[in-house]
Amino acid sequence: MVPFGYKTNNLILNARQETLLEKPLFKDSMHCIVPAGSFYEWDLGKNKVEFYCDHILYFAGILVDDHLVIVTTNANAYVKPVHSRMPVILEKEDIDPWLKDISKTREILSKPGIALQTKQLQEPLF
Repeated sequence: MVPFGYKTNNLILNARQETLLEKPLFKDSMHCIVPAGSFYEWDLGKNKVEFYCDHILYFAGILVDDHLVIVTTNANAYVKPVHSRMPVILEKEDIDPWLKDISKTREILSKPGIALQTKQLQEPLF
């Protein structure tokens, strides 16, 4: 997905929650949920670190012209030692409002992240 008028092969995979409501590209987007068992990031030592919890994670997503974009936020206390950003993870009670009540978007996006567990998945790449 690229903004109208841009000529590039770069796809937009993530949307910052801080600017989601202001960016024209996302103005007419539909909300969706992206279920996941975990996600990972690389730390400064190039180690792949997995983040998970004891239930399914529900990422806040949007659909723009049939393209899926994950909404991201500043890392919470569990992810921050590894990476500065993370997906917005919805609590179960926020799923229905996220999908059906656009007026709740700002409130839902302002909630703190959930508790996560971590494990290192591989040795450093270099």
